[in-house]
Amino acid sequence: KGKHRMKNRPLVAGCAAAVLLGVLWYASKSTTQAVPKSIIATERKELNLTIYHDDFGMVREVRPNSLQQGENHLYLRDVSNQLDPQSILLRWLGNDSQTPQTTSHAYDLGVKTGESLLHRYMGKEVEVVRYNQSGYPSDTQKGTLMAGENGSFVLQSGDKFYVQPQGTMVVPTLPDVIPMPQVSLQATSNASQSANLEFSYLTRGLSWSTDYTGTLSPDSDTMNLECWATVLNKTGTNYPNAKVTLVAGSPNRATVAGGKMEMKVMREEMMMQRQMPAARDTNDAEKGRFANPQALGDLHSYAVKTPTTVVQEQMNRLLMLGSKMVKVLRDYNTRFPSLQSYYGMWGGEPANHKCSVAVGLTFYNTENNALGEPLPEGAIRLYEPDKEGIAQFIGAGNIG
Repeated sequence: KGKHRMKNRPLVAGCAAAVLLGVLWYASKSTTQAVPKSIIATERKELNLTIYHDDFGMVREVRPNSLQQGENHLYLRDVSNQLDPQSILLRWLGNDSQTPQTTSHAYDLGVKTGESLLHRYMGKEVEVVRYNQSGYPSDTQKGTLMAGENGSFVLQSGDKFYVQPQGTMVVPTLPDVIPMPQVSLQATSNASQSANLEFSYLTRGLSWSTDYTGTLSPDSDTMNLECWATVLNKTGTNYPNAKVTLVAGSPNRATVAGGKMEMKVMREEMMMQRQMPAARDTNDAEKGRFANPQALGDLHSYAVKTPTTVVQEQMNRLLMLGSKMVKVLRDYNTRFPSLQSYYGMWGGEPANHKCSVAVGLTFYNTENNALGEPLPEGAIRLYEPDKEGIAQFIGAGNIG
């Protein structure tokens, strides 16, 4: 027995040492694998909007981030609720070995109503709070949330089911329940660093239209012409201090089967938009806030000179161009009645007819006429001051 004890002691000690070394090695290994850092990137720089006529636009922005070495989870807030997820372009600025790499990304639509929010808590524990007549909580009931048809909710508490329980349903905050639309991505960085992410996407909810106002001069055949662009933002987010470019024309867009996303565009087209040269500037103060139009393929683009804030659910008015010395020509014309109506069907005495006269205004879009730039389509409303100098509406037309 003594010999057996002597033989077993070193064996037991060796096993203990092996286990201890294994624990130490695993602990040292686990400390080198950092937990992925979660970053909410809300700062937006170099914001650019390219807006087309037909409820369609492109958004490009730069978002700075502070990354750790290894895996990072980024959450991009303040995005359009109508963006096309298949059009998202992500590019880290920089061309060296330390440039981060994006390995995956996803788009979360968020929740639009309280009912859609509750659907994300199916099978989870929630709480129903009931209030007394004074408005203070009287009692609470916990249970598992279950659903029925057409938004009818069922609470399972203990061995009973409560259909449409009265009270306010309180749910906990969960990391996988996103109340607002956002783009999440996973990025790998070779070192801890500050890096800028270029983020671009196509979206619906952006549109623009044009209208003109012309005020005639009472002393000469000239007109003060102004061209205004109205930008409508229905994307659910604001675009502060953005460089805005308006494009006249409708580029061809590929469609997704089922009609759910009719604005999917080839990525090559977006790359061309990114490399588009800057518009020609002008020193003429009367040209408004826009630079001179430039050709964009077979279309025309109008770049706003200064950054502007495009607010959601708001009609943003921007002065595109204007000139105070546009020469106009007044045209008076009428159509006389036919001889048949003048003398009647069977001859006889001539009938007494009164003819109305139409007044038209003609102006030429040339440099000699203080214009000479492509004019986008829009209605033109004409005003003329009365004897007291108050501008009165005299008619309208349309520029095709």
